[in-house]
Amino acid sequence: MKFWSNIKLTIFLGAISVMVNAEEPQPVMTPSLVNAINLLYTDTSKSTQDDLQLEINKAKFLTLILQRKIETEKDSDGINVTSEGAKVSIVGSSDSNGNPYLILFTDWDALHKYAKKIDMKDYSGFVIYPETAWNMVINQKKYHGAVINPAANSLPLNFQQIDNLNRKLKANKSVN
Repeated sequence: MKFWSNIKLTIFLGAISVMVNAEEPQPVMTPSLVNAINLLYTDTSKSTQDDLQLEINKAKFLTLILQRKIETEKDSDGINVTSEGAKVSIVGSSDSNGNPYLILFTDWDALHKYAKKIDMKDYSGFVIYPETAWNMVINQKKYHGAVINPAANSLPLNFQQIDNLNRKLKANKSVN
């Protein structure tokens, strides 16, 4: 198992759209991405890397936010939502040099492994899609990248890798 070398919680503010269902967590499972990450540890071929990039851009991730900082109201379906562009406090991580990274999780189990290091009553997990995550890293200019599953079998992605994933995601959308 590979672990993110320096698990340090840092709070970052970011403006993104958020939909929060406080009553019931959304199911988030990405077994094909987890398998692709695990395969990369034994097979670093171009084919494996290409498959991994595809799985990353297809994924639905979770990230951590400070729960007390979210102002929500119920929509017509009874789901707590925030307004477009609402500011939320995002929990990030830093590498050994203090460089900030956006943290992403492939599923609730991965989030809970990381969350054992903090008191979860102040935090909440919410769904974030690759396009939003990549735009946060690229546009906010404070992140050095992102790390997927920082507590176990982590996959650090530097700024250049995020930019590449973002370009591939946009190229695939224009084709479809």
